[in-house]
Amino acid sequence: RISPSNAWWEAWDNARRAERAGMADAAVLRGLQFDSQVLDAAAAMSGNGIAILSSNLFSAETADGRLQRIGNAMVWPGGKYRLVYPEVRRHSAKVRAFKAWLMEEVKALLSDEPDGLEGIELGSPL
Repeated sequence: RISPSNAWWEAWDNARRAERAGMADAAVLRGLQFDSQVLDAAAAMSGNGIAILSSNLFSAETADGRLQRIGNAMVWPGGKYRLVYPEVRRHSAKVRAFKAWLMEEVKALLSDEPDGLEGIELGSPL
């Protein structure tokens, strides 16, 4: 594993716990450790291990075969994300349009995942 202490690996292991029932714990905490997905990807492309990467950021590398995707599952670590902007821009047409677009993107991305929208708080309208 590349960057084995990355929270994404814990989320990956937790998401597959049922599949691994009765097997030894898969967590491996030794290996190359980087602070950037770009470095994780470079290490994986040079044959130094397996990395968990954002599929959106590395689609070109996957398309041309420099990175190989293992499986089709997506793992979403617990976390909260917020769209922030100055209060005075709350009613700005640009802010409203961006928020509407962003919410549709999030819904579309997560709608294909089992329980993808469960627990997702999309916030109140502007």
